[in-house]
Amino acid sequence: MRMNDSEKARIENVVRTAAMMAAKGVPLDEAFLGKLATEASDPRLSDAQRMAMATAETEQHVGIGRPVNLLSATPRELAAQAAAGNIQIGRFVNGQLVAGVADSDQGGRSGSSGNRFGEISKAAIEARDIALSHGMAWAADNRELLKMGPAAMQALADVHLRQDSYQRFKDAGLSNKTIVSGARWAKRNDVDYNEFSQSFSQNQNALGPTDRRVHKLAVDGLLNSSSTSQEAAAGSYNRVMDQLKTKRPEMKDSLQREQDLVNKQHKKEHTVVKKADASNVKANNKEAEQTKAKSKALAALDM
Repeated sequence: MRMNDSEKARIENVVRTAAMMAAKGVPLDEAFLGKLATEASDPRLSDAQRMAMATAETEQHVGIGRPVNLLSATPRELAAQAAAGNIQIGRFVNGQLVAGVADSDQGGRSGSSGNRFGEISKAAIEARDIALSHGMAWAADNRELLKMGPAAMQALADVHLRQDSYQRFKDAGLSNKTIVSGARWAKRNDVDYNEFSQSFSQNQNALGPTDRRVHKLAVDGLLNSSSTSQEAAAGSYNRVMDQLKTKRPEMKDSLQREQDLVNKQHKKEHTVVKKADASNVKANNKEAEQTKAKSKALAALDM
């Protein structure tokens, strides 16, 4: 039975996601991933069988799931075992820096574990699919973002977050949870999230350690705010920014650019409210005039 391109792409997504989760952060080369996809293309296989195959082959490929000689292991094997939580890098034995084997039910040796498939979820596959469909290949290969599920990935896709913008947020110390929450905040308030990332990062790099922490905390609170708490969070953020502009006058323009990105939508909403209020006043005045005219007309008839 021949397989169409859509089904081939779906199977490749399933296999790549399973392999990525099984590798636990160890990089996988394209040649190996291509080999897995080819092997998994057999139409007689179920998705469960494809994931099991990809997981087993990946664990063998990176060195997870088999005993390791701590003194003769390659750096790649040590990295794989450390990522899996089976060893702890940094233990000295006979004056040499080696790896310490983590405690386990198998006497310190890693083997088949009950959670081999726990992280290979339908949600991760759906999240990867969303990333690919929005041209975000960098996010499709980010294991931590995939673990957050399709809703989180959709939030990033909604604001067209670029890899460089994501990396700037990470370099500033923001968590993935905050970055995703911030994407929802940006969409809700019509903020250019990529532009905000650049401005925020520029100011972070220019501020001193203490001011950098204060600035980051203000932004963190803003990005994690909900629709009901964002006004208060914006107020706190603006107070911090105003203080920083006073304290660092040479950075006033740069800080103001960031602040303007945040407050642009608030100003727009304020303008809309003012226009609405003016329209209501005008309508009320017109209604009052019409009522007054009717009263005069009725009074004339009575005469």
